[in-house]
Amino acid sequence: MIFTIPQFYFAFYSGFSGVSFFDSLMLVTYNMVFTALPLQVKAVLEQDVNYKEYDKKTKSTFENDIIKFNYPKLYYVG
Repeated sequence: MIFTIPQFYFAFYSGFSGVSFFDSLMLVTYNMVFTALPLQVKAVLEQDVNYKEYDKKTKSTFENDIIKFNYPKLYYVG
């Protein structure tokens, strides 16, 4: 809405010429901040489960079963 409403009113002012109210660099920056940047932040900060730590607690050899049965909230679909 922040970018659409001013562009809509500017279209009346400019006679529907197709001229953009915003600079193209501003539009690219907006797209980067709200689409690409959150994915990159999640990719950098995401951590895997420490399987060896859980293996010591339960003394089991099947690492995936330990996590799956003892910590089902890790696999909960949000």
